[in-house]
Amino acid sequence: MYPYEDGAIADGHITICRLRPDVNLRYVVEFLRSESGQIQMLRHVCGSTGQTELLVDHIRSLRIPIPSPEIQKEVVRLMDEARAQSDELLRRGQALREESANMIAAARQRMMIMLTR
Repeated sequence: MYPYEDGAIADGHITICRLRPDVNLRYVVEFLRSESGQIQMLRHVCGSTGQTELLVDHIRSLRIPIPSPEIQKEVVRLMDEARAQSDELLRRGQALREESANMIAAARQRMMIMLTR
């Protein structure tokens, strides 16, 4: 997905995919990020020098289920919600790690004070 306003030039390693008007781009992205999408793409990846790619024919062979526009929109909404919740949990986890490290550091300081008496 190219999310920028500025135009760009695609070289031979970039495949431009245009979707039908009834297909939600973000839904397709979510499907391709899913286990089913990843398995299909990994089956066709070629190249081994650190720059792997999918050839045009392989991209054409991907099987992406296209439900109603309402379901596509709901899938996108659910994934956005899940990512927001995940981000919040990661933020809280980082805060807890910092709090934990501060507790250990404070306890070590108290230990050293006790040992020097």
